[in-house]
Amino acid sequence: MAQQARQAGAIIREGTAVQELQYQENKFCLKLATGEAHFTDLVIGSYGKRTNLDRHLQRPFFRQPSPYIGVKYHLRYHQPKDLICLHNFKDGYAGISAIEDDKYCFCYLTTRANLKASGTISQMEASILSQNPHLKKIFREAEFLYPQPEVINEISFASKTCIENHTLFCGDAAGLITPLCGNGMAMAIHAAKIASNCILEYLTGRLNQEQLEKKYTQLWQQEFSRRLQTGRLVQRLFGRPILTEMVLHTFKQFPAGVRFLMKKTHGKPF
Repeated sequence: MAQQARQAGAIIREGTAVQELQYQENKFCLKLATGEAHFTDLVIGSYGKRTNLDRHLQRPFFRQPSPYIGVKYHLRYHQPKDLICLHNFKDGYAGISAIEDDKYCFCYLTTRANLKASGTISQMEASILSQNPHLKKIFREAEFLYPQPEVINEISFASKTCIENHTLFCGDAAGLITPLCGNGMAMAIHAAKIASNCILEYLTGRLNQEQLEKKYTQLWQQEFSRRLQTGRLVQRLFGRPILTEMVLHTFKQFPAGVRFLMKKTHGKPF
Protein backbone atom coordinates (compact mmCIF):
# COMPACT_ATOMS: atom_id res chain seq x y z
CA MET A 1 0.00 0.00 0.00
CA ALA A 2 2.87 2.37 0.83
CA GLN A 3 4.48 1.55 -2.50
CA GLN A 4 1.25 2.32 -4.34
CA ALA A 5 1.05 5.64 -2.50
CA ARG A 6 4.61 6.48 -3.59
CA GLN A 7 3.77 5.62 -7.19
CA ALA A 8 0.79 7.97 -6.98
CA GLY A 9 3.06 10.81 -5.85
CA ALA A 10 2.85 10.62 -2.06
CA ILE A 11 5.92 11.54 -0.01
CA ILE A 12 6.42 9.02 2.79
CA ARG A 13 8.63 9.84 5.76
CA GLU A 14 9.70 6.70 7.61
CA GLY A 15 11.12 6.70 11.13
CA THR A 16 9.67 10.15 11.73
CA ALA A 17 7.48 10.99 14.72
CA VAL A 18 4.99 13.84 15.00
CA GLN A 19 5.46 15.44 18.43
CA GLU A 20 2.91 18.25 18.26
CA LEU A 21 -0.18 19.03 16.24
CA GLN A 22 -1.69 22.51 16.19
CA TYR A 23 -4.62 23.96 14.26
CA GLN A 24 -4.71 27.71 13.68
CA GLU A 25 -6.42 29.86 11.06
CA ASN A 26 -7.68 26.83 9.11
CA LYS A 27 -4.19 25.32 8.85
CA PHE A 28 -2.46 22.45 10.64
CA CYS A 29 1.11 22.71 11.85
CA LEU A 30 2.84 19.38 12.47
CA LYS A 31 6.03 19.58 14.50
CA LEU A 32 8.32 16.60 14.06
CA ALA A 33 10.82 15.08 16.45
CA THR A 34 13.55 16.35 14.10
CA GLY A 35 12.48 19.93 14.79
CA GLU A 36 10.92 20.41 11.37
CA ALA A 37 7.48 21.95 10.95
CA HIS A 38 5.05 21.10 8.15
CA PHE A 39 1.83 22.91 7.27
CA THR A 40 -1.21 21.29 5.68
CA ASP A 41 -4.96 21.70 5.22
CA LEU A 42 -5.90 18.22 6.42
CA VAL A 43 -4.59 15.65 8.90
CA ILE A 44 -5.59 11.99 9.31
CA GLY A 45 -4.56 10.27 12.54
CA SER A 46 -4.10 6.53 12.01
CA TYR A 47 -1.24 5.88 14.40
CA GLY A 48 -2.63 3.05 16.48
CA LYS A 49 -3.87 2.47 20.00
CA ARG A 50 -1.98 5.00 22.10
CA THR A 51 0.85 7.48 21.54
CA ASN A 52 2.29 10.63 23.08
CA LEU A 53 0.30 12.58 20.51
CA ASP A 54 -2.85 11.53 22.37
CA ARG A 55 -1.39 13.12 25.49
CA HIS A 56 -0.52 16.28 23.56
CA LEU A 57 -4.08 16.50 22.21
CA GLN A 58 -5.42 15.87 25.73
CA ARG A 59 -7.75 13.15 24.50
CA PRO A 60 -9.99 12.07 27.41
CA PHE A 61 -9.32 8.32 27.11
CA PHE A 62 -5.58 8.91 27.65
CA ARG A 63 -6.20 10.08 31.21
CA GLN A 64 -8.23 7.00 32.09
CA PRO A 65 -6.04 4.20 33.50
CA SER A 66 -6.62 0.85 31.80
CA PRO A 67 -6.20 -2.49 33.59
CA TYR A 68 -5.40 -4.44 30.41
CA ILE A 69 -2.15 -5.70 28.94
CA GLY A 70 -1.67 -7.67 25.75
CA VAL A 71 0.98 -10.32 25.05
CA LYS A 72 1.77 -11.64 21.57
CA TYR A 73 3.94 -14.51 20.32
CA HIS A 74 4.75 -15.92 16.89
CA LEU A 75 5.22 -19.67 17.01
CA ARG A 76 4.98 -22.97 15.18
CA TYR A 77 2.26 -25.33 16.33
CA HIS A 78 0.18 -28.23 15.06
CA GLN A 79 -3.33 -26.93 14.54
CA PRO A 80 -5.63 -26.79 11.48
CA LYS A 81 -4.93 -23.60 9.55
CA ASP A 82 -8.60 -22.86 9.08
CA LEU A 83 -9.25 -22.98 12.83
CA ILE A 84 -9.23 -19.95 15.12
CA CYS A 85 -9.21 -20.93 18.79
CA LEU A 86 -10.21 -18.85 21.81
CA HIS A 87 -9.27 -20.06 25.28
CA ASN A 88 -10.46 -18.66 28.57
CA PHE A 89 -8.53 -18.21 31.81
CA LYS A 90 -8.87 -16.21 35.03
CA ASP A 91 -9.24 -12.51 34.16
CA GLY A 92 -8.31 -12.99 30.54
CA TYR A 93 -8.53 -14.95 27.31
CA ALA A 94 -6.18 -16.10 24.56
CA GLY A 95 -6.44 -16.70 20.84
CA ILE A 96 -4.36 -18.59 18.30
CA SER A 97 -4.64 -18.56 14.51
CA ALA A 98 -2.53 -19.30 11.44
CA ILE A 99 -0.56 -16.54 9.72
CA GLU A 100 2.03 -16.61 6.92
CA ASP A 101 4.87 -19.09 6.36
CA ASP A 102 3.36 -21.92 8.45
CA LYS A 103 3.52 -19.75 11.56
CA TYR A 104 0.84 -19.00 14.14
CA CYS A 105 0.00 -15.87 16.06
CA PHE A 106 -0.73 -16.58 19.71
CA CYS A 107 -1.82 -13.67 21.85
CA TYR A 108 -3.73 -13.05 25.02
CA LEU A 109 -5.33 -10.21 26.94
CA THR A 110 -5.21 -10.09 30.71
CA THR A 111 -4.93 -7.62 33.57
CA ARG A 112 -2.00 -5.88 35.18
CA ALA A 113 -3.25 -7.34 38.47
CA ASN A 114 -2.60 -10.87 37.16
CA LEU A 115 0.93 -9.91 36.16
CA LYS A 116 1.63 -8.12 39.43
CA ALA A 117 0.44 -11.12 41.46
CA SER A 118 2.63 -13.50 39.43
CA GLY A 119 5.76 -11.37 39.17
CA THR A 120 6.78 -12.09 35.57
CA ILE A 121 5.14 -12.97 32.25
CA SER A 122 6.50 -16.53 32.31
CA GLN A 123 5.39 -17.11 35.90
CA MET A 124 1.93 -15.78 35.07
CA GLU A 125 1.71 -18.14 32.10
CA ALA A 126 2.73 -21.09 34.28
CA SER A 127 0.51 -20.33 37.27
CA ILE A 128 -2.61 -18.80 35.67
CA LEU A 129 -2.86 -19.43 31.93
CA SER A 130 -1.67 -23.05 32.19
CA GLN A 131 -4.61 -23.89 34.43
CA ASN A 132 -6.43 -24.17 31.11
CA PRO A 133 -5.21 -27.50 29.64
CA HIS A 134 -5.43 -26.18 26.06
CA LEU A 135 -3.11 -23.30 26.90
CA LYS A 136 -0.82 -25.57 28.89
CA LYS A 137 -0.47 -27.74 25.78
CA ILE A 138 0.48 -24.73 23.66
CA PHE A 139 3.16 -23.60 26.11
CA ARG A 140 4.50 -27.16 26.34
CA GLU A 141 4.49 -28.15 22.67
CA ALA A 142 4.81 -24.99 20.57
CA GLU A 143 8.08 -23.75 19.11
CA PHE A 144 8.34 -20.10 20.13
CA LEU A 145 10.12 -18.18 17.37
CA TYR A 146 11.43 -15.22 19.38
CA PRO A 147 13.10 -15.08 22.81
CA GLN A 148 10.58 -12.62 24.22
CA PRO A 149 6.94 -11.80 23.43
CA GLU A 150 5.68 -8.41 22.37
CA VAL A 151 3.96 -6.82 25.38
CA ILE A 152 1.58 -3.87 25.13
CA ASN A 153 0.58 -2.00 28.28
CA GLU A 154 -2.39 0.26 28.92
CA ILE A 155 -4.64 -1.23 26.24
CA SER A 156 -7.73 0.94 26.39
CA PHE A 157 -11.15 -0.03 25.06
CA ALA A 158 -12.62 3.23 26.34
CA SER A 159 -14.79 5.26 24.03
CA LYS A 160 -12.84 7.65 21.77
CA THR A 161 -13.83 10.36 19.33
CA CYS A 162 -13.16 10.09 15.60
CA ILE A 163 -12.59 13.86 15.37
CA GLU A 164 -10.25 15.72 17.71
CA ASN A 165 -8.80 19.18 17.11
CA HIS A 166 -10.19 18.99 13.54
CA THR A 167 -8.15 15.81 12.91
CA LEU A 168 -9.86 12.77 11.35
CA PHE A 169 -8.98 9.58 13.22
CA CYS A 170 -9.04 6.10 11.68
CA GLY A 171 -8.36 2.59 12.91
CA ASP A 172 -7.37 1.96 16.52
CA ALA A 173 -6.75 5.70 17.00
CA ALA A 174 -10.51 6.23 16.64
CA GLY A 175 -11.67 3.22 18.64
CA LEU A 176 -10.29 -0.17 19.61
CA ILE A 177 -12.59 -3.16 19.21
CA THR A 178 -12.15 -5.93 21.76
CA PRO A 179 -10.17 -8.94 20.43
CA LEU A 180 -13.10 -11.26 21.14
CA CYS A 181 -15.08 -9.52 18.43
CA GLY A 182 -12.21 -9.60 15.96
CA ASN A 183 -12.37 -7.82 12.60
CA GLY A 184 -10.13 -4.98 13.74
CA MET A 185 -8.28 -4.84 10.41
CA ALA A 186 -11.51 -4.87 8.40
CA MET A 187 -12.87 -2.12 10.62
CA ALA A 188 -9.75 0.01 10.06
CA ILE A 189 -9.94 -0.45 6.28
CA HIS A 190 -13.65 0.39 6.30
CA ALA A 191 -12.99 3.56 8.32
CA ALA A 192 -10.29 4.52 5.81
CA LYS A 193 -12.79 4.07 2.97
CA ILE A 194 -15.33 6.29 4.75
CA ALA A 195 -12.67 8.93 5.43
CA SER A 196 -11.41 8.79 1.82
CA ASN A 197 -14.87 9.36 0.38
CA CYS A 198 -15.47 12.32 2.71
CA ILE A 199 -12.03 13.79 1.95
CA LEU A 200 -12.64 13.56 -1.81
CA GLU A 201 -15.82 15.60 -1.35
CA TYR A 202 -13.84 18.12 0.70
CA LEU A 203 -11.00 18.41 -1.83
CA THR A 204 -13.43 18.88 -4.73
CA GLY A 205 -15.26 21.67 -2.90
CA ARG A 206 -18.48 19.82 -2.15
CA LEU A 207 -17.84 19.97 1.62
CA ASN A 208 -16.20 22.62 3.76
CA GLN A 209 -14.14 21.74 6.86
CA GLU A 210 -17.12 21.83 9.22
CA GLN A 211 -19.27 19.72 6.88
CA LEU A 212 -16.41 17.24 6.40
CA GLU A 213 -16.03 16.71 10.14
CA LYS A 214 -19.78 16.40 10.66
CA LYS A 215 -20.29 13.90 7.83
CA TYR A 216 -17.32 11.73 8.81
CA THR A 217 -18.48 11.65 12.43
CA GLN A 218 -22.02 10.65 11.44
CA LEU A 219 -20.89 7.88 9.09
CA TRP A 220 -18.24 6.57 11.51
CA GLN A 221 -20.64 6.42 14.45
CA GLN A 222 -23.36 4.88 12.29
CA GLU A 223 -21.01 2.08 11.24
CA PHE A 224 -18.90 1.44 14.33
CA SER A 225 -20.18 2.89 17.61
CA ARG A 226 -22.68 0.08 18.33
CA ARG A 227 -20.13 -2.58 17.40
CA LEU A 228 -17.56 -1.16 19.80
CA GLN A 229 -20.15 -0.85 22.55
CA THR A 230 -21.27 -4.46 22.07
CA GLY A 231 -17.65 -5.61 22.08
CA ARG A 232 -17.01 -3.96 25.45
CA LEU A 233 -20.12 -5.63 26.83
CA VAL A 234 -19.20 -9.10 25.52
CA GLN A 235 -15.67 -8.83 26.89
CA ARG A 236 -17.02 -8.55 30.43
CA LEU A 237 -18.43 -12.06 30.06
CA PHE A 238 -14.99 -13.60 29.52
CA GLY A 239 -12.13 -14.03 31.94
CA ARG A 240 -14.58 -15.32 34.53
CA PRO A 241 -14.66 -19.10 34.07
CA ILE A 242 -18.06 -19.82 35.62
CA LEU A 243 -19.79 -16.95 33.83
CA THR A 244 -18.11 -17.90 30.55
CA GLU A 245 -19.29 -21.50 30.85
CA MET A 246 -22.84 -20.30 31.44
CA VAL A 247 -22.72 -18.04 28.38
CA LEU A 248 -21.25 -20.75 26.14
CA HIS A 249 -23.82 -23.28 27.36
CA THR A 250 -26.59 -20.81 26.52
CA PHE A 251 -25.18 -20.26 23.02
CA LYS A 252 -25.05 -24.03 22.46
CA GLN A 253 -28.74 -24.24 23.30
CA PHE A 254 -29.60 -21.18 21.21
CA PRO A 255 -27.27 -20.96 18.15
CA ALA A 256 -29.25 -17.99 16.86
CA GLY A 257 -27.71 -16.02 19.72
CA VAL A 258 -24.24 -16.51 18.23
CA ARG A 259 -25.40 -15.29 14.82
CA PHE A 260 -27.05 -12.27 16.44
CA LEU A 261 -23.85 -11.46 18.34
CA MET A 262 -21.71 -11.75 15.20
CA LYS A 263 -24.10 -9.46 13.36
CA LYS A 264 -23.77 -6.88 16.12
CA THR A 265 -19.96 -6.96 16.20
CA HIS A 266 -18.72 -7.78 12.70
CA GLY A 267 -20.66 -5.52 10.34
CA LYS A 268 -21.38 -6.18 6.67
CA PRO A 269 -19.14 -6.59 3.60
CA PHE A 270 -18.24 -3.30 1.95
